[in-house]
Amino acid sequence: MAKRIISVLMCLCIVLCCAACGGDTADTPSNAGNDKTSSTASKAEGVVNKGPHPTLETPWIAVPFTSQKQADAGIAGGEGSQWPTYISFDQIDGSLAFLGIDVGGMYRSKDGGVTWEPCTIGIEASASSGAEVDPMNINRVLCVGVDSGASKTHGLYLSTDGGENWKQVNSQNVIGHRDFRHQIAYDKSSYDKDKGYCTTVYYVRESKKIGDHYLPPVLFKSTDGGETWKEINKDKAIGNGIIYVHPEKGWVYIANENGAIRSKDGGKTFKKMLDAYCCGMSVVNSKPNNIYISAKEGFYVSTNGGDSFTAINESGYPTRYPARVNVSPANPNKMVLQDDHLSDNGSYSSKIYFSEDGGKNWKQSTVDSSMSFVPYNIRQTVFAWHPKDENVCISTGGDMVMRSTDGAKSFKWSGSGYNGSCTTGIYMNVNNYDLVFCSNQDYNGAFTSNGGKTWTYTPCSGNGWGGYSYGGYPIDKDTCAIITTKDKKDFYIVIMTNGGTMLNETEVFVKGHKVGCGLVGNENVIFLGEWRSEDKGATWTQMDGCTGVYTCTNDGVLYGRDGSFQLVKSTDGGKTWEKVRMVESLADIKYDEFNKRLLVLAGSTIYTYNEQTKKMEVAMKNSFGSGSHFDVDPRNGNVYISMPSTARCNQVGVVRTTDGGKTWVNLCREPNDGSVGPDGGKKPGYIIFNRKYNEVWTNCGCRGVWKIGAKA
Repeated sequence: MAKRIISVLMCLCIVLCCAACGGDTADTPSNAGNDKTSSTASKAEGVVNKGPHPTLETPWIAVPFTSQKQADAGIAGGEGSQWPTYISFDQIDGSLAFLGIDVGGMYRSKDGGVTWEPCTIGIEASASSGAEVDPMNINRVLCVGVDSGASKTHGLYLSTDGGENWKQVNSQNVIGHRDFRHQIAYDKSSYDKDKGYCTTVYYVRESKKIGDHYLPPVLFKSTDGGETWKEINKDKAIGNGIIYVHPEKGWVYIANENGAIRSKDGGKTFKKMLDAYCCGMSVVNSKPNNIYISAKEGFYVSTNGGDSFTAINESGYPTRYPARVNVSPANPNKMVLQDDHLSDNGSYSSKIYFSEDGGKNWKQSTVDSSMSFVPYNIRQTVFAWHPKDENVCISTGGDMVMRSTDGAKSFKWSGSGYNGSCTTGIYMNVNNYDLVFCSNQDYNGAFTSNGGKTWTYTPCSGNGWGGYSYGGYPIDKDTCAIITTKDKKDFYIVIMTNGGTMLNETEVFVKGHKVGCGLVGNENVIFLGEWRSEDKGATWTQMDGCTGVYTCTNDGVLYGRDGSFQLVKSTDGGKTWEKVRMVESLADIKYDEFNKRLLVLAGSTIYTYNEQTKKMEVAMKNSFGSGSHFDVDPRNGNVYISMPSTARCNQVGVVRTTDGGKTWVNLCREPNDGSVGPDGGKKPGYIIFNRKYNEVWTNCGCRGVWKIGAKA
C-alpha cells in the first residue's frame, strides 16, 4: 500500500470568523504561492521567538481513533496504520522502548511498551528505521532517520535525554525505506565511567541504488558516544548487514545473506565465522560469548564468540526465511523469530515462532488483534525482549504494536498512543460539530458522532485489508458520504449507513476537487466535489460552474472553485454559481464572519475580496512560508495555518497569528524551546476550528490526528 498522501486541494466547510486585519491592497500577484520564504522559525521575518511557548498553556492532544470496544476496556486507543520498521527496549530496566515507522516518524514508550507517544523533536527525517539505547546510559539514544527517497535530513540522530530532543550527527543521504535490520550496535565494553556512557558505537548503512547513484556498503564508527562518525570499512561483505558487538571483548559481528563475519580490530578487517544464508542474528549481554543465528540452512549457536558454531537439531524450525531472531536477555533459552514470506517472495502469509529451550523446539505463536481499530495485515515483524522480565516481548506486525506477557507464546494488540493513521482530510458537519469524518489513504476512514471520544471504522472501499478514501462529509449520527476508489484513478461516492458500518455504493464519479461540505441551516443538503444532494446523499445532481465547495457562511452563502483557480459563489444553496475572481495558486477558502469578508489562501498570503473594487487585497502574510490550509477562531480572529512538508519533517507545523499577521508563532515543539507535552501537529494537512470545543484540529498525514486548545 502506498504511504504517501495524495496532494489534493481540500478544505472543510465550517462557519468561521476571523479578526479584522489591515494590509496593503493589491491585485492578486501573478506569482502568488511562489514566495521564497524560509521554512524555519529562526529565519522567518516577523516570527515570535521569545516568551512562553504556546504548549505551556495549551499542549497538543492526540486524537486516536478509539473504538467503543477500546473505550469500554479503558484503552485510550491508537490505530497505528503505518508500516513499522523496528522496535527496541533499553537494556537497563526495560522502562524505555522505541518504535520506528516507515513514513510516520518515531514513537517512544516509557512504560515498557504498554503505551506510546511520538518523539521526533529535532528529527527532520520523515521516518526512522533503527534505534538503540546506550546499554549503560538510558538517556543516550541513537536512531536512523530515513524515508522512501534520499535526503540530507536522513542519517543518524542522537538524543541525550531519553528521546525528548534529537540532533543530527551523521548525514548520509540514505533511503532506509522499510529497512528492518539491527543496524546500530553499542560496544558495552567501551563504557567510560567518567563520561557516564559507552564511547564506541557502530552503524551499518543500507546499501542501495538511488537512481543512477549507488550507495556502497559502509560501516561507520563513533568513538565519542555517537557525536561524530568515521567510515572505517567499505567491504562488500558487510553490505546490508545485521550488526552486534561482543559486550565484553568489543568484537564486531555482522551477518547477511552471504554469511556471518567477525572483526577483532574494531571493524577494520573481518573474517568469516559462518557460511550460511543468515536471516537473523542476536547477541545478549547475559550470555556475552553466545551468538544466535537464524539461517535458511538451520539454527546456529556459538558459545565462544564465533570461534565455532553448532547447528541445533531443532524441531518445528521454519527454514523458508527465519528472520530477525531475538533472544531474551532475562532467559536466553527463550527466543522468537518470524518465518518472513513477505521479504522472501512477497507472500502475505508469514508466521511467528517461539522457542523455550534454546532453539531445539519451535512452536507457532498466536496473534490477537481484536482490540485493533484497523484490520491486521502481515508485515515484517521485529521483536524486542524486556531485559529483566523473560515473559515480556514487544513486536511490530500488522501495522500495529503487539505485546506478549507469556514469553512470546501469544501476542496481543498494544498500540495505545500510536495514532499513526494516514489521514487525507478532516470533514466536520457544519450544523453539528460532534460529527466528524476522517478520510484515510490506507485504511478507509473513521467516523465519530461524539466529537472524537469514540470512532467507527468505515470500510468504504469494500476491501478486507483496508482501502482508500480522499474526501467525504458526515451527514448525521448514522450516515457518511465518502469519496473512495479501488484503483486511485476512478473516484466515486459511497454512502455509509448504520453508524458507518453498512456500505451503499453509488454510480456517481467525482472528477472535481475532493472536498466535502454542508449547508448551514439545512442538514439535507451536502456537497462532494462537483456533486450536490438535497436528500442526504440519496440522489445527486452535478453542479454547473463549481467543482468543489469549500466554505459556507452563517447566512448560507457558499464559496468554492471551478476546475481552474476561479473563485465562485452561490447564494441559493449551490443550485447556481457565479464567478468571483481568478486567484492563482488558490489553496484554501474561508469566510470571515467577524468582518463579513471572504479570505483566500494563496501561497504565503491570505487575501480578502473587495466587492466594490473587484480586487483581491492582502489581508496578511505568513512569515513561515506557503501554507496548505487555514482556519480562524470565531471568538477572536486568531488565524491558524498548516505548513506542509514532504520529504522532510519540518519542525514548523501549525502556525498562528493573534495580531492580524504582524507576528506568527509556531505551535509545534522544537528542540529545547521551552515547550511541553506531546510532540503533536507535525506535517499537518487540514486545519479546522471546532467551535463547540474551541479546539483546532489537524490531520498530520501518517502521524494521525491532533488537536490543540485555541488561545482565548
